[in-house]
Amino acid sequence: SPSSRADETEPAAEESTSNRFSLASILATYGRQIRFSLGGFICSFFAYSVTSQTPRTYFALFLWLCAIGLTSYPFWPSDTSKIFTDLRNWRDPEQAHQRISIPVALFFAALILRTALLSQHPFILSGTEANIGLEAIVVAQGDWGNPFSTGILTNPILPFTLIGTSIGIFGRTPFALRIISALIGALTIPLLYTVGRKLWRWEVGLLAAIFLLGTHTHLHYSRLGLTNIWDPMFALLTFYFLNRVWQNNSDQSAPHPRHIYLLGLVLGLSAYFYTALHLTPLLIITFLLSQLPFDLRSIWHNGRSFLISLVIALIIALPAIRFYNQNPGVFLDRSDAFGIYQTNWIFDEASRTGTSINTVLVDQFQKAITAFTHTADTSLYYAPKQAIFGITLALLWAAGFVITLIRIGDIRHRQLFLWHLITITFAGALLLSPPASHRMLIVLPLACLTAALTLNEGLRLLDNRWPPLQEFGFRTAVLVCLALSFVAPETFFYFRDYRQEAQFADRNTEIAHELGRYLAAESSTGQTTYFYGAPIIYTSFPNITYLAPNAIRYQNLFDVPAEETENVLNSITNGQIHVFIPEREGDLQRLMAQQPNGLLETVSGSHSDPLFTVYYLP
Repeated sequence: SPSSRADETEPAAEESTSNRFSLASILATYGRQIRFSLGGFICSFFAYSVTSQTPRTYFALFLWLCAIGLTSYPFWPSDTSKIFTDLRNWRDPEQAHQRISIPVALFFAALILRTALLSQHPFILSGTEANIGLEAIVVAQGDWGNPFSTGILTNPILPFTLIGTSIGIFGRTPFALRIISALIGALTIPLLYTVGRKLWRWEVGLLAAIFLLGTHTHLHYSRLGLTNIWDPMFALLTFYFLNRVWQNNSDQSAPHPRHIYLLGLVLGLSAYFYTALHLTPLLIITFLLSQLPFDLRSIWHNGRSFLISLVIALIIALPAIRFYNQNPGVFLDRSDAFGIYQTNWIFDEASRTGTSINTVLVDQFQKAITAFTHTADTSLYYAPKQAIFGITLALLWAAGFVITLIRIGDIRHRQLFLWHLITITFAGALLLSPPASHRMLIVLPLACLTAALTLNEGLRLLDNRWPPLQEFGFRTAVLVCLALSFVAPETFFYFRDYRQEAQFADRNTEIAHELGRYLAAESSTGQTTYFYGAPIIYTSFPNITYLAPNAIRYQNLFDVPAEETENVLNSITNGQIHVFIPEREGDLQRLMAQQPNGLLETVSGSHSDPLFTVYYLP
């Protein structure tokens, strides 16, 4: 009878409840994951040990990849036919335009904007780009020592493998150094569309993607040979998978196992990229604390899945964690160098201006939070003399930021607010000279998503009043036209005004860049060059070495300080190249008077005309 069946099941239910947290129950439920995770932990632990003891770089990378593979295995279906079923469902013709056509179109549109004239705009390499190129060449040659360590400006060197591979294919050119950034920047666009479509509506994703596609700040960093452009992508993926894993308390469905693993994978890999490494842990901590007043029950409901993701992240990030544990000064190097408290700047500024420390701090926050609206970017890697967003996107973003505050009880909006808060605080206000776009770049896709929410809210108000707007084709056309009209001025600014003004970098960088190009020319390869640039600029500038690999300092490339000019002029032979900056014009005249049969050539530039003068003795 039903009553007897109920009586029979009640003791079993009680037993299940009492044994739910027993060791045997945990092993029975998660034994497979625990075994593979333990294997992954061992591989990841020894991956760093192998490199730190002996330079077995590739074996260390093999162990680390094994760790990633072992942690991923339990989260994928044992029945591979399910994967093909998911793929068939993904290719559903009724939604192919949303799942395939739009992302593909966005990617290629973004790729065109990010690769067109890539070598000529920005028109020269920055010194940091050239330094990264030099380190990437060493990494690509397998001579990198510890692959989990850091390089120039404490940037993790693991991403340098891709840049080094590109240089190996295309040669020591600006294009080779920048193409990886262009690909990553272009890939972020369809990812943003997918995130907006999955978490809100496809219209939100499309608007946000078009905004990011054309906004001048993302365009610029997608065209530089730096690793900063990886950070927006990692922030976007973290935002998405954290929303997928952390369910609302009203939604009792368990998250997909792959989402649990992918959140851990993204968090773990972010340890090998610069800004994400510092800000992502702060976001996770702040996010957990934010759950206390809004949804305390969700901590219990989602804690298990989230803890699994954190364990996976720990295993993947373990080599980096061990490196920073042994080198704590490296992890804090940038904050120690630019933090307003670490450098005592805030106290000095308060004393200089005769104001309180709180007043100076408020001013810092005002500059950081208005980075998207009207405060000009101060980054040495860009300096466009305007804010991160143009006027239209700035207004949409400001309204969207208010929306996130109004709807902060929603986990999606709360995360948007927290990402902005963490970035504005720790990448803006608490550092010198805010706002610097290369530090705040990490939140840019989410800022575009915030702006898209505002415009989408306006469009939804028109749905019932304008019936044609409900048709997919017409609605898509309206969305694209609106988004393009808002972002097009930023694109035109970057490719027209900013390019014509040649604001990128400075005169010394342009001198080094053009000198590197000159020495790389076939007619001057291997010849001895004397550079009369001291004390303004020296041949140690990385652009020269990167662009002209045959120009080797102290072998066929020499600096000539003013006090050594006489010795050089007394030992001149044929076949030498003498390069003079304008400040050393007097030494050029002495050489021409002494050796009147030389060939004179002037090299002009955007920051100075001339940049330098070449006197060749045939």
